Amino acid sequence: MPVGRDICSRYAGGKVLNSEFRFVSMQEEHFFQCPYCWQEISMVLDLSVDQQIYVEDCEVCCRPLEISYTADEGELMSFKADRLE
Repeated sequence: MPVGRDICSRYAGGKVLNSEFRFVSMQEEHFFQCPYCWQEISMVLDLSVDQQIYVEDCEVCCRPLEISYTADEGELMSFKADRLE
């Protein structure tokens, strides 16, 4: 079976239905510059959600960043990483 595919069997009115579907990743690694230490870092964003705002620490300097982004149909539309002071 090819990677990323699965076979699903269901019962409908006494009949077995086989359908093939693909798993589509809605995650994307996004690279940006930390507003504190200016190092390039990356975060994996969940693009299945239209809009998110949350706090996550920089992986280099450990200072808190407010991450906000919007997505449309699995495509990143806007991204912002702000300092928390």
